[in-house]
Amino acid sequence: MELKMELSQKQILSQHMVQSMEILQMSAQELEGYIEKLALENPVIELAETSPVKADTHQEDLQRKLDWLESTDLQNRVYYQQERSDENMEANWHDSRQSEENLEEYLHAQILLADYQNFIRFGSITPFLQIGGDASAKEGWRIAVSMIYGYTKNREKAWEIIEKLGLCSEQESKVQFTMADRKINAVMSTSAGRLFDAVSAILGIRRQSSFEGEASTALQFAAETFERRLQSDCIHEQAAEADFECMLYRKQTTENLSVSDVSCILNTEALVQQIVTAKLQGTDSGALAYLFHRTLAEQIVAACKAAREHSGRAKVALSGGVFQNRLLLRLTEEGLEQEGFEVLRHHMIPPNDGGIAIGQAAYGLYYLQNVKKEI
Repeated sequence: MELKMELSQKQILSQHMVQSMEILQMSAQELEGYIEKLALENPVIELAETSPVKADTHQEDLQRKLDWLESTDLQNRVYYQQERSDENMEANWHDSRQSEENLEEYLHAQILLADYQNFIRFGSITPFLQIGGDASAKEGWRIAVSMIYGYTKNREKAWEIIEKLGLCSEQESKVQFTMADRKINAVMSTSAGRLFDAVSAILGIRRQSSFEGEASTALQFAAETFERRLQSDCIHEQAAEADFECMLYRKQTTENLSVSDVSCILNTEALVQQIVTAKLQGTDSGALAYLFHRTLAEQIVAACKAAREHSGRAKVALSGGVFQNRLLLRLTEEGLEQEGFEVLRHHMIPPNDGGIAIGQAAYGLYYLQNVKKEI
């Protein structure tokens, strides 16, 4: 009897070792598929519909699997280190939205107060949960689902909206909800590029991209097409409707920037929510694409004004991949100049990662000419 038990234990241990080795050899894409399969096989339990004993047993089983996965996959541990509640498997989405005191470590700041010596993260768009790792960079529908779930904070309400927008299947939405609740392969993000991808998916322009920037570029083209129509004489009625919508957006998003002594959060969550509502009401996607660009530009200008009040600086450099978008660049530049800012923009050096080296060289030159001499 003891011999049989020992053999059984060795078999189980051997199976775990094989699984551990398989996970450690997985590529990022294979690991993501494994995680999604695990989430699908072990959905978050609705306690109200399950007996306490069964719920506790299933919860312990899921907890055991996740803990085992954490211990065997050290390279991806960062995805699973968020605290998990033992009392409620239906984790409150709001808990994943970090407090203002802890928010800075999650920001990829879009608005910096900077000079050659240092920089301060002053502002960003509203943080959101980016689910799916590398796949979310090409599949904007994932970010759209995350944002909708983020502001509804309810699975049924979120799915009702997602279904009407045609973002994904019910099964795919359940996987995304579970990954969000369990913080599986999910990180807080303030990526402007992913925001554009999400809006493109919401408006039915591009659900996903076949190359980097495809969805956001298509969103820009749709907005520019509407702008040209807006400037013509054939859509006065639509123009009046668009102006009304923009006034609504301006009131609910630009004037409600979250500004503290050291930071400024653009209310892009409210902007996305307004776009979703308008799309469901049948508003033209091109009009909403244009209003998104115009409102985001207004938010950036408002944030720069807040930064000027905080620091006294009136010179703004528009850089980063998002300012490859010529429409957003033009609207933001015009808005800043109207507010009396000196605007610096790219002409010879690309605004995306291709321009990083020149910034490093500028910092290095300053260091050699000033800091090293002092040492």
